[in-house]
Amino acid sequence: MKPVALMIRPDRRISVISAVYACLLATAMFLGCNAARNAGISAGDPVPWTAGILSFLSALAVMYAYLSRISSGAAGVCSEDACGPVRLSALIRDWAVMTVCWIPVFLAEYPGFFVYDAVDEYVAVATRHFTTHHPLLHTLLLGGCVRAGEVVFGSANTGIAVFIIVQMIVIAFLFAWVISCMGRFRVFAILWYGLFPTVVMFALCSVKDTMFSAALTAAVVLTVRVLHGNARRADCISLALALLIMMLMRHNAVYAYIIYACVMGAYMALHRFGTLMTRVLPALGLAAVLCIYGLVNLSLGLACHAESSEHQEILTVPIQQLARTWSVYADEFSPEELKTLYEILPEETLKHYTPELSDPVKAGFDNAAYEKDPARYRRLWFELFKRHPLSFFNAWIDTGYGFYYPYAIVNVYEGHQVFTYTYTDSSYFGYEVEYPGERVSLIPPIDRFYRWLSLDDDIQRIPVIARFFSMGAMFWLYAFGMAVFIYRRQWDRLIAYMLPFCVCATLLLGPTFLPRYTVFWWFMLPYLIHSTVSARVAGNEEEQQIS
Repeated sequence: MKPVALMIRPDRRISVISAVYACLLATAMFLGCNAARNAGISAGDPVPWTAGILSFLSALAVMYAYLSRISSGAAGVCSEDACGPVRLSALIRDWAVMTVCWIPVFLAEYPGFFVYDAVDEYVAVATRHFTTHHPLLHTLLLGGCVRAGEVVFGSANTGIAVFIIVQMIVIAFLFAWVISCMGRFRVFAILWYGLFPTVVMFALCSVKDTMFSAALTAAVVLTVRVLHGNARRADCISLALALLIMMLMRHNAVYAYIIYACVMGAYMALHRFGTLMTRVLPALGLAAVLCIYGLVNLSLGLACHAESSEHQEILTVPIQQLARTWSVYADEFSPEELKTLYEILPEETLKHYTPELSDPVKAGFDNAAYEKDPARYRRLWFELFKRHPLSFFNAWIDTGYGFYYPYAIVNVYEGHQVFTYTYTDSSYFGYEVEYPGERVSLIPPIDRFYRWLSLDDDIQRIPVIARFFSMGAMFWLYAFGMAVFIYRRQWDRLIAYMLPFCVCATLLLGPTFLPRYTVFWWFMLPYLIHSTVSARVAGNEEEQQIS
């Protein structure tokens, strides 16, 4: 049968979506370029303006051309999501291939990448002194494995290796399952998961973001399956479990979940026919997941006698704004304002202000003083904001522009000394094995490659290739996919991918930008490509029916 050419003129949706996408990208390029070059907005610098204008024109042209092409049916045909039963043989095969790809890296980095918050979580278990600063579930799993290795085998390395191996097995199985849910691009997905360095290094890393990103990836795929219309009960239960683990692995995921649950609950209620209970049941299920999370989190806190007196994590942005304003306009502060500021942020602490990283200042925040009279310090913040709004805005964009600026160089820890090295050119990845572990590389060439990738900025500067390692580039690639879903009215996919975007929004209120916070972009990429192409089928069929 010959393909039918559909002569459909692009409608107004194409123009509106293309213009909105181009405007958002241009704004991000302008802000990001300013932050990278000037540590804030500088209206006299022509480079950010040029970057914004060029980005607007190119994004407008590409988006308009792409949407026009798929609206005409010229983009080809592809199968919908594979929502049927998973073939066990294919699942085991894909799992085995990815595991084999990861084993050489594990041997080269033995016992695995034990880094970032690993020491704090280990010490919490070793000393039985817990706080809610880090998710308690991950603290108990990681710290418990390391302590068990020390007690049973007399080696922390063994405990770390056991944790990493179990995580590898689970993550590889998850990726194999994601691949089984794809109609096409399976070979690409296997190669991506098995070989791409950013995926591999985090699959072998102890940081909580790996488990969090894995749960988030599963939640996205399962949301599409549940909203697709022919999901089984197992899919609904698995989705609830994935969402629960996601929230238990990162505190900020709770805020993203609330937005996601409201939108998804409303969508399911509007599209579910039948009795009132049938329409309300999905919303009740989503609320139940949040309640279960609260009960589990509270139970873990009570069982561990965890302290919860810290405020600096949720006040990261205000702390950074006060520090920046003091560093630039300290001579304009009144004696009373300085006295109030020094009560919660001592002068010696403020001297450590760094535009792209709030940790040096945040570490010196006096929680006890703040708790005595929070309103007093809020008034100080508001008064300074009224006098120096641009300083406050600059402080905010400096710690988050790497999440949306494709050309950002990740080097936020420059000059910071850790256990085995000092950051100089790049802080893309932590790389090392912290105390009480010790790196024992069995394949030194691979170890040198990952050290170069993590601590040298070469890979972030190579044209084209660097974009595959860029958080900002990944963000706009996903935004492109969201634009396609909106054009095609693929609401199931739009709601599913809204979840990682909500998580990303919470990161803009965080202490800095690092790939570890958005590793879910790399974990979901094959499925995004599959979802975007699959969306064309439903859209093409819809256009054919209309015509």
